[in-house]
Formats: sequence, structure tokens, C-alpha cells
Amino acid sequence: FKSIEQIKEYTSLTKKEEELLTLKEKPIVLVKKQTKSNLSNSVAPNINRLGCFIAYTPLHHLLFRFLHKPIVATSANLKDEPIIRYKDEVLENILKEENLSWNQVAAIGDDLNDYKMLKKAGLSFTPANGSKYIEDVVNIRCEAYGGSGAVKEMIEYIIKEDGIEEEYVNSWL
Repeated sequence: FKSIEQIKEYTSLTKKEEELLTLKEKPIVLVKKQTKSNLSNSVAPNINRLGCFIAYTPLHHLLFRFLHKPIVATSANLKDEPIIRYKDEVLENILKEENLSWNQVAAIGDDLNDYKMLKKAGLSFTPANGSKYIEDVVNIRCEAYGGSGAVKEMIEYIIKEDGIEEEYVNSWL
């Protein structure tokens, strides 16, 4: 989330939770969702809590210059449901609810369960150690391995392609 104020738009935040969210460690805090908000129904369905944290890196702040809604990071697996095999199904629901298209999606994945999502995404990546079976659908194979900088490499690629590299670098200085 961009700020405490934005978290309050989507949750029923207690004073204690607000104190935790503003700690220097920037922890993820489980907070009760509001029953009525404009949060996509595909985000944490059938669960009454959200894992929230406040943006703290220059990259987060740069992203929030362009995004006006919370950033969702998830495995997409639902409580008490089988593990989701195809991430494109969950993403498809979010895209419909947010009136977005696949060409607006940048995605990274490393195995066959990501295949359909990567094939549909406007820009797709796989880490250096991604499965050979998804090579034919990704636009870019990162030099970095998964868990060792592949997502950072993807983001830096997008920042450079979008012409905001100088702004990104300066946000760190």
C-alpha cells in the first residue's frame, strides 16, 4: 500500500495494527478487510483479512507514482482450495474487474504452471533457471536465477523500456 491512508480505504485498521505498520522494520500485518470497498473480489476471496505493508523502497514509491490502487503480490492460492495450477485463470478475473487487458501485463514465471499466463502477457520473463518448456512463450530469459535477482532484472528492463530509468535511479540517490 502507498500509505496508512490507503490501507484505511480497504481495511478496518486498529490503532495497534497502525502502530505495527509504521515500525521501521515495515512488517506485513494481517488486517481485517472492509466488507465494502473497491478492492477486486479476486484479491483474498473468502478470507476476511489482507496482509498489508506500507511502501518503503524507492521502487515502491516510483510504482505508486503511476498506480493509484494497492499492488497485489500473491501466490494466488485460496484457503481450503486445491493449489491453483494455472495463474492465468486468477489473473483473468482481476483483469476483467479492473478493466485491463493482457497486453498491459508484465509477468514472470519459471515453470509449466505459468505457461498460459506467460503466453497471454504483453511482456513475459523467466529466470535463468526457468523450465526449458516455457522458453518458447517468454519474451525474455533473465540472466539472474529465481530468488537471486530475476524480478529485479525484470523491473529494471521495464523501467528502461518505459524511459523512466533516470527517474528510477535518482529515486535511490
